[in-house]
Order: sequence, then C-alpha cells, then structure tokens
Amino acid sequence: MRLRILVTEDGAEAMGPLMQAVMDVLWDGGPGTPQAIQRRINTGAEPDKAFTTVSTTLYRLATQGLVTRDRRRRSWAAAVTREELDAVVCERLRAALAQVEAVAV
Repeated sequence: MRLRILVTEDGAEAMGPLMQAVMDVLWDGGPGTPQAIQRRINTGAEPDKAFTTVSTTLYRLATQGLVTRDRRRRSWAAAVTREELDAVVCERLRAALAQVEAVAV
C-alpha cells in the first residue's frame, strides 16, 4: 500500500490507512454499501472496524471529492481512479513546493 498525501489549502494530510483501505475496496470491488465495505475491510488481519467508523470515513472521503454516494441504492463509489488521485496529489505537492520555494528565496 502506498501512502498518499493530500495537500489542501489548510496544509498537507496523509490519507490514513482506513481511508486508503476504503478507497482500495472501492477501486478493486466497485461500489458498495457501508456494510459491504466494512465486511471487505474486516479481513481478520487487524481489529475489526465498526460500521460507524467506516461510514464516517466514507463521509470524509466524500467531502474531499474522492467518493460519491447513491442514496437510492445506499451505496458508495470511487469518484476518481487511482491514477487520477495520484496525479492530483502530485500537482498539489508541486504547487505547495513552489510556494515554499517562493517564500524561501
């Protein structure tokens, strides 16, 4: 698993392991309900994640524009591909580094 860093106007934050796991489940298995996503994440390798924890993570990913919700089907889907997310992360990091260089000069 690669660590992805999301750079926002408020600063940089790493995509945590649970956010990454949720995105991986959606990328690999397609859309799913929070319950289905929870089952796919809880493989036994780590302590089980609660339903509310998975739901909160989905809402946080939605506020970042990374997942979308289908209310009729009660399911969530990835809004971006891995490649699109990597491209956005690289561009944000590039812009943040340009600002640091401008301040340092």
